[in-house]
Amino acid sequence: MEIFMKDQSAMSMRSVGRKSVWTKILVPVLLLIIILLAYIIFIVENRRYILDLNEKYIGETASLTAQRLDDLLLARQKSLDILAITVEQWIDEPDVNSGLLKFLQDNSIFDYVEFIDSSGLNHNAYGLNSDSTDRENYLKGINGQTGNFIIFNSRITTETLICFYTPLHYDGKIFGVLNGMYREETLLSSISAELFGESAAAYLCMRDGTVISCVGDDDITNVFDIFDEGRGRTVSDETLFHIHKAFEEHEPYNFTYQDSSGTGNASIAVISDNDWMLLHVFPSSLTKTMEREANRSGTTLTFMISVAFAAYIAFLLLSNQKWRHIMMRHAQTDHMTGFLNQTAVRSAVNDLLRKNPEKLYAFYVFDIDNFKQANDKFGHAFGDTVIRRFSELIRSCVHEDNGLLGRIGGDEFVALLPVPDQEWAKKKASLLNETLDCDCISGDASWHMSASIGFCFAPQDGASFHELYKKADSALYTSKRKGKGIHSMFR
Repeated sequence: MEIFMKDQSAMSMRSVGRKSVWTKILVPVLLLIIILLAYIIFIVENRRYILDLNEKYIGETASLTAQRLDDLLLARQKSLDILAITVEQWIDEPDVNSGLLKFLQDNSIFDYVEFIDSSGLNHNAYGLNSDSTDRENYLKGINGQTGNFIIFNSRITTETLICFYTPLHYDGKIFGVLNGMYREETLLSSISAELFGESAAAYLCMRDGTVISCVGDDDITNVFDIFDEGRGRTVSDETLFHIHKAFEEHEPYNFTYQDSSGTGNASIAVISDNDWMLLHVFPSSLTKTMEREANRSGTTLTFMISVAFAAYIAFLLLSNQKWRHIMMRHAQTDHMTGFLNQTAVRSAVNDLLRKNPEKLYAFYVFDIDNFKQANDKFGHAFGDTVIRRFSELIRSCVHEDNGLLGRIGGDEFVALLPVPDQEWAKKKASLLNETLDCDCISGDASWHMSASIGFCFAPQDGASFHELYKKADSALYTSKRKGKGIHSMFR
């Protein structure tokens, strides 16, 4: 009996031991299975999330690119309209010869500048002619309309061209059409797009799918051929139906496609002022890259922590960006006058002239006459008061002129103002002399101010701060030699 009890006890202990081992094995296995299931769910959900996120980003990218192209087309049409007004002011008969066309072509933003006379004969800058009686630019332009259209296989250059057109007038009557043209290659930078380091294949096309310009597949002539099975990208029949519908109805549409590497995203955007469409096709490697990066965390908790951390970083970046903006503005400003300091005004003038090379500007240099005497007689605190008062008076004269003001030395200031003509600039200089000819009073101290001014013009006297300052400063010293308190124009 005793031996039986011992055997029962041993069997019970072995059973408990086996249960304990299985429990220790089973719990981690169950936890591992749960973790694996959670990870699989996370992978599936994350893939769906990545595709949705890509669709959103790529749709916004295509929309912004289309808007950028819309703005470019509008700006180029305005540029041609201004060019036409200039031509109308230059000519003394209703004709535009090849010499004038060559000059306009060399000095404008267009690749080609051409003229169609009233009979429909097109003239280019090299003396070549072609019949344009059937072209939209002639048919609409000769009737007073402006616009743009695509020329496939130009009769003169055999290129694909984007043609802007506007009528030309002489004695109030239309005598021809002025055309500004872009080559297809010129648009490439305007339609290209990049997201997370991956470049998209970009296609600017007509509503029938005819490709105007593309970045990527140069052999594509119709955008609907992109999703032929032989090209490696496929979409479902439903998606293909919606692609055609988007083109027919001139509407945006985002979709996915399949290739040998996986799933990729694409987006169709509309060019508002034309019947054109823009298609961006991002490589499937973009989706795979994003999935790989997102799945690296391995758990939903880590993902949430990453999002929270990213939000915190974004907050820090926004705060830092705002602080940097304040500091940058602080670094660019002369604290006594509120004008731009020397470095900032030099950069601002150069940027403005570079962006508006044909616009007329007057560049002024001011110098306070006998400023050293005021400093020596009343002290530097009063001298600071003179500088502040001087800058306030300058600002009061030019605050409505949309110009740039800068202080480049102790008592030396500059201004760049857009002007309609040179006579206006001379009158502005006279007004400045009159305004700056006054008393500066602070407490018991009183001192009579005046200013010597020198000025010149951009672009005729220079296209940079350095060139304009050198010539305006020369004119300033002419004012000094003539007795101060006056203005002189560089000659």
